[in-house]
Amino acid sequence: MKSDGAEENRNKEKRKLQEKIKKKRKPTFRGHFGKRSVRRKSKAKWDKWRVPRGADFHLKKEDGKAPSTGYRTSKEIRGLHPSGYRELLVHNVKDVENAKENFAIRIASAVGKKKREQIIKRAHELKIKVLNE
Repeated sequence: MKSDGAEENRNKEKRKLQEKIKKKRKPTFRGHFGKRSVRRKSKAKWDKWRVPRGADFHLKKEDGKAPSTGYRTSKEIRGLHPSGYRELLVHNVKDVENAKENFAIRIASAVGKKKREQIIKRAHELKIKVLNE
């Protein structure tokens, strides 16, 4: 009975964190590039902030806001996956054992099919969530 109550509390806390993560504001910071007509290979590359350099360079409104300390997320949310778990990158079956209570594992991209299956099997035995199953 006691373990059920503790598990319910953990689930409630996890749900609260998930809600906070969803509400988190995500501002876009654009550096030199902004939304100007420039050929773009990938959008993510051009959305990164670049520090304006040069005496003649002036920021325009379309460049977005400059990042500052006020945009940092709260400590309880920082570094969490949207599911409410902390992430742990796993390369082999031994690394799965290191996963703590509220951790979810992400299998590294370099892991092959055979080892990936072993990692997933072991994670299910230990009741650990796998993010990229």
